[in-house]
Amino acid sequence: MEIKFNKGFSILVITILMLMSIPVYCQDKCNCDALINYNFVELIPVFDNVDGTIMSSISNDSINEDYLLLTILDVQKEYFKVSIRSTNSEKTLNGWIKKAAYIGTYARNYAENETLKLYSYPDKNSNVESVVDFWIPDLYSITDCNGTWVKVRITYMGNTYSGWLEKNMQCANPFTTCN
Repeated sequence: MEIKFNKGFSILVITILMLMSIPVYCQDKCNCDALINYNFVELIPVFDNVDGTIMSSISNDSINEDYLLLTILDVQKEYFKVSIRSTNSEKTLNGWIKKAAYIGTYARNYAENETLKLYSYPDKNSNVESVVDFWIPDLYSITDCNGTWVKVRITYMGNTYSGWLEKNMQCANPFTTCN
């Protein structure tokens, strides 16, 4: 028995499938935790849109150990769309901040002989771009995001490591390791 579809039916099915996918495209691109390097105390402008108007300025308060935590929601051009809160408050501020080396995460390869793999794409089946065979206590700068993955870069002891870091190897906590 052969099933035949007419052209009108095929167009209808394709249209329905496209309409069903619209909510997926309307969602934010990222859902990644990050922080502002605790040593960075300068004011950071928060914009209403990419290349928009400054709506606020934020900074770490190192005297009171009140540091900025971010959830990166999207990325466009040289900006991250973020939800920002401080470690001493649940109040959030949403907006766009310019990408910078002080925005990052720590790696979670704390155990002795635990290897950190940085991938070519946000997928564990992609090629490994960098391997870090030891724990680096410094902040990995975030340069991009996709889903829960972050693209990071760090230069440590003359070597540069970069690639996509999976969620379970990220630690966006300025006070302690994420064991």
